[in-house]
Amino acid sequence: MRAIYGLYPFYLTVFWAMLALPSKAETLTVGWLNDNVNERYLISDIEQEFAKIAPDITLNAVGVHTDKYKQQVLKWLKTGEGPDVLYWYGDERLLDLVRSGWVSDISDVWQAQRLTDAFRVSVSSQVSLNGRFYAIPVSHYPWSFFYNAELFDSMGLAEPSTWDEFLHLCQALKEKGITPIAIGYDAPWVLTSWFEFISLRLYGESFHHELLSGRVSYKDERVVQVFLLWKVLIDKGYFMDTGENMDWYDPMPYLYRGLAGVTLIGHFLSSRIPESAESKIRIFSFPELSPGQETIELAPLDVFFVRASSSKQKAARQFLSFMATHKAQSRFNLHAGGFSPLAGSEHFPNYFNDMGAKQLNTAESTSPYFDRVVPHEFAEPAMTLLRDFMKSADVGSTTEALEALRLEVYQLD
Repeated sequence: MRAIYGLYPFYLTVFWAMLALPSKAETLTVGWLNDNVNERYLISDIEQEFAKIAPDITLNAVGVHTDKYKQQVLKWLKTGEGPDVLYWYGDERLLDLVRSGWVSDISDVWQAQRLTDAFRVSVSSQVSLNGRFYAIPVSHYPWSFFYNAELFDSMGLAEPSTWDEFLHLCQALKEKGITPIAIGYDAPWVLTSWFEFISLRLYGESFHHELLSGRVSYKDERVVQVFLLWKVLIDKGYFMDTGENMDWYDPMPYLYRGLAGVTLIGHFLSSRIPESAESKIRIFSFPELSPGQETIELAPLDVFFVRASSSKQKAARQFLSFMATHKAQSRFNLHAGGFSPLAGSEHFPNYFNDMGAKQLNTAESTSPYFDRVVPHEFAEPAMTLLRDFMKSADVGSTTEALEALRLEVYQLD
């Protein structure tokens, strides 16, 4: 892979001079996800690269599994203890912590490295509040359908571009005794991608933004239509019937072995596909639902921020300055299965990365993920309601419950 070294080397050099290296060796603790071997490689790579420019700072990585990470971060922040720098999620997930006073203002890093020129507004807006900046964006990635191309070829199936074609595909798979859609939603955040894509493909970005901002009733006929289309898939038995008791990754071997046809998941899956299955697996975008509707892709943003109560503010800023470079973000995303949001960034060339980059580059716009946009008080119970919907397929009771939750959580004029 050809990495680009430093977007603004002059400003970066000056900024590090301003910070000044610590007079003696110190340890900087960084908290991030540690689910698999790729993330362990990621941590090792970042430690080695950072040591080259900051030899007096030792990184101490604290890795936590995805299912426990969010709650662990909240515990660290509430107690004022824990890692100095934390991996986190953009938009409301970050800004909620900012409003609580738990995140350091790093506008000085943004100004010194001219990062407003390096990130698109759609990215920088997810880490800023009232004109101040609070995190460094490091990765974003599209959500797509991953499918078993070997299975498709053997059955004469093609990638669907419309909803009707998708329904036909699912029915053809089911008639052959193959699970059409592999899914694990013991942790129900996976389910929101279905809700969001149907909403975006039907009504576009503006309506969806209004909905997630709490300004549209969940009893609105447009929202009801989203659930009615989703209900068709449930009623026809297209989803894996054991998904409720599976983590998101558990059903993937079914996909690799041709026992399931497709799965809707983030691009992070690409870095976890076994080498033996890589040639079988391909990608297609969520199909069209409303002809002529703008193409909006789901693309969550991942970030690093500094804990406000940390005593290592200078060292933490050096690390975030490093993470804002092309070199660091190239190494990070090589293992994370995402893409650097820096302007002019490049990716490691392979089928999955080429397809993911194409989706991001050709989309008319991107939308952050559901639980990163809505308030935490709404996200958690809403996702539980979506998990219940997968069992009941009851549109009426689900939209009623979501509307009651909206009125409880959102304080709108």
